[in-house]
Amino acid sequence: VHFAATKDGLSQHFNKFGEVLKVIIVTDAATGQPKGAAYVEFMLKEAADNALSLDGTSFMSRILKVLISAWYFSICLD
Repeated sequence: VHFAATKDGLSQHFNKFGEVLKVIIVTDAATGQPKGAAYVEFMLKEAADNALSLDGTSFMSRILKVLISAWYFSICLD
């Protein structure tokens, strides 16, 4: 995801598929700077499955790579 992406922005982008419980933007432990990846956690598995349709689409001028994470009902974005 774009390095300037926010939790609120990602939540709004994905909530059309269902209730978003949590957004985690992956950051570098030493610097705190975003690494360009995030996790979106949904209330329902169906919402996560439907959000896969955003794979290959644009968000903040970057192409999303959307896939199911090992976390239950989560989507990993890169």
